[in-house]
Amino acid sequence: MMKQENFDSLTFEKTGFEEIEKMIVAIFPDSKITMEKEDLFFKATSLGNVLGFIHLGKRKDLWMIIGIGVVPESRMKGYGTEILKFGIETVRKMLGHSISLSVEEDNHDAIGVYSKLGFRKIGKSGKRIRMMLVLNS
Repeated sequence: MMKQENFDSLTFEKTGFEEIEKMIVAIFPDSKITMEKEDLFFKATSLGNVLGFIHLGKRKDLWMIIGIGVVPESRMKGYGTEILKFGIETVRKMLGHSISLSVEEDNHDAIGVYSKLGFRKIGKSGKRIRMMLVLNS
């Protein structure tokens, strides 16, 4: 059972890739990081502790969650859901109509969170599932 946290102290700060690169590599050591200069990076903190990040990007006319992660000691407490909600609201404020993402098919926890917030499977490529959320403006 997931421990319920108090998210009142959770804050998000726009940052640059350089500031969160080590966290991304620590969370996803095998990942290949791709980015464009217009991409947005936000770190999530609570009471001075960095809990995770979200990396948003726009490719052509489609917003994407390129990366999202929670540091190991803060997982399974609801922070991933809160970070994802922040990303969704950020894209909504940027007048985005939809958000897509790609997730490993065996990452059942992440798929559950994405599904709970309205993302639906739209395809598969190898061992990765593509999901999309259509935003109601």
